[in-house]
Amino acid sequence: MQAASYGKKNGIWYAAPGGQGWSKATSRKASIADTDAPPPGGGTIKPSSGRVIRIINNMDHTVQCRVLLNLRTSQPFEEVLEDLGQVLKMNGAKRMYTVSGQEVRSFSQLRNERARSRAPQTAIVEDISKQRRARSKSRPRALYAPESEIVRTNAAVAVMYDRDEETQRHYIGHTEDIQCMDLHPSREMVASGQRAGRNRKTQAHIRIWSTETLQTLYVFGMGEFEVGVAAVAFSHLNGGSYVLAVDAGRESILSVWQWQWGHLLGKVATLQEELTGAVFHPLDDNLMITHGKGHLTFWNRRKDGFFERTDIIKPFEQDGDVITADSDGFITIYSVDADGAYFVRMEYEAHNKGVSSLIMLSEGTLLSDTKLPDTFGGVRSIYPQRPGRNDGNIYVGTTKNNILEGSLQRRFNQKCETHTYQEVLRGGLERENSKFISRTKYSAQPNLKQVVFGHGRQLWGLAVHPDDEVFATAGHDKNIALWRKNKLIWVTQVSFECISLSFHPFGVALAVGSTEGHLIIINSETGVVVNTIRVCGSPLNCVLFNPSGELIAIASQNGSIYLFRVSRDGFSYKKSNKIRGSQPLMQMDWSSDSNFLQTVTAEYDLAFWDVKSLSPEKSPIAMKDVKWYTHNSTVGFLVAVKVLKELQCEFD
Repeated sequence: MQAASYGKKNGIWYAAPGGQGWSKATSRKASIADTDAPPPGGGTIKPSSGRVIRIINNMDHTVQCRVLLNLRTSQPFEEVLEDLGQVLKMNGAKRMYTVSGQEVRSFSQLRNERARSRAPQTAIVEDISKQRRARSKSRPRALYAPESEIVRTNAAVAVMYDRDEETQRHYIGHTEDIQCMDLHPSREMVASGQRAGRNRKTQAHIRIWSTETLQTLYVFGMGEFEVGVAAVAFSHLNGGSYVLAVDAGRESILSVWQWQWGHLLGKVATLQEELTGAVFHPLDDNLMITHGKGHLTFWNRRKDGFFERTDIIKPFEQDGDVITADSDGFITIYSVDADGAYFVRMEYEAHNKGVSSLIMLSEGTLLSDTKLPDTFGGVRSIYPQRPGRNDGNIYVGTTKNNILEGSLQRRFNQKCETHTYQEVLRGGLERENSKFISRTKYSAQPNLKQVVFGHGRQLWGLAVHPDDEVFATAGHDKNIALWRKNKLIWVTQVSFECISLSFHPFGVALAVGSTEGHLIIINSETGVVVNTIRVCGSPLNCVLFNPSGELIAIASQNGSIYLFRVSRDGFSYKKSNKIRGSQPLMQMDWSSDSNFLQTVTAEYDLAFWDVKSLSPEKSPIAMKDVKWYTHNSTVGFLVAVKVLKELQCEFD
């Protein structure tokens, strides 16, 4: 026999499971030799071009063998994976993973792994032949994603909140900010779409994950979205087998996917710059509606994947009618004629101002929103607490990251307009100036209770209590909140945007720095503001008490550090000294003996300050052995030592 090499139409020789002799299988191009013996015929493959690996059948781990790969082959990597699958008695193998869960995508990745270790590596080949795969021009690369491969960021977390237990669970599979999500009709899965990042692992895509286990089930759309996924929605009639998505890019491309197989069914450029959402019609899985500012369009997807567009000048409920609300306060009802075309059936003025959310309850009550108190923000969405039930319980999501709970039966405190859909269609309307004006509407007063609080703008301040398991947050929304785990203890609104926080060592006082140079002192037990001090005219980027609590250092955007004497109760403050600087200060630490401060500037320059002499330390090297009370600085000796240790471990 002759030594086999890639690029020629030879058979595949491999060791049968358990090492019982040789078997032969046919292949298009590839050739793989077992490494437990010399290549048949005495041929050789140079060590520099070969790679010994053990491959394992992902469906049956007892089926495995060792093979020698020619890394210099001209054969496509995808074809080699299929040939490896044949070795393991798998038809249609398309994925290979290391035992740590990282996907192997190329020969170069195998070479790099070889450079790190000369020992044979283990690879798991995934068989997807049992899945029904339809052809697609886009051929999405990933259907499953190993969790160990995911790069996680704090802004990419989906939170599941248990209202009864007041507990949270978090899905952390995304690699960038989540921009949209939708619940599957079975309520067992969620589709969520993210924005695009700066590298391959943070591309915009859609994930399907389980609400029970929080495990990633499917990943698709890699490389298909330009900027991010602006909207995502499941279909209705076919049990949620389709998912639509809208690209946040300039053309606002609408695409439809058969998500179980990652198959793209069709896409079309909507060319709408301010498109805000899209949904499937509940009675037709091939009919979609996109909406936005001055935009409402019906899209009918044909079997060939092309879309037919129907524009209406001006999301779907009973009998296939479509109900919309606009920024002028008008609600419009669209019905379908015998030919399947939609027309304006009725329009009436429901509000004096714009309507941002609209929902039809199961008993036929149409619910629209009006203005909420400023502390809550505007209404962003309304959703029934128990879909399909006639109890009238609803949740209201607001523009300031609050979730409110209310009920029509228990009466509302805030004004919400409700209209009986059947009464609107049967009459009950008077025509005025060629428009229908509702005379049957009534105002319900539901008892809205806040069940979830969140900061509405950028969150900059964070401080942990010195003795208790609580922490405080503050942000540009002027709210300061105290939390125990995920439960809100109190929230206080002040007059200034807040960017820094620090607890007094005794834990009874909380110091807050604002963007306008004010130091705000709050009783941490009650949330009551007890003192407000004007420090300077620049943002107070850092506030920090010394270990004894007798001094507080305030680092400003103007580069100076302000020192205040503090009484032992933490509520009385007297200006002591000022250390002048020139660069904006972003982080700060006290030394354990309260003699020194270290600061980090906006340019990541590290500076040391002598508190007694009120001057910068001339010899930074002399500070390397100073013990620090806190470790807020992102650069410094301790940070350098930690990085060097991590690099050493990686090289080892």
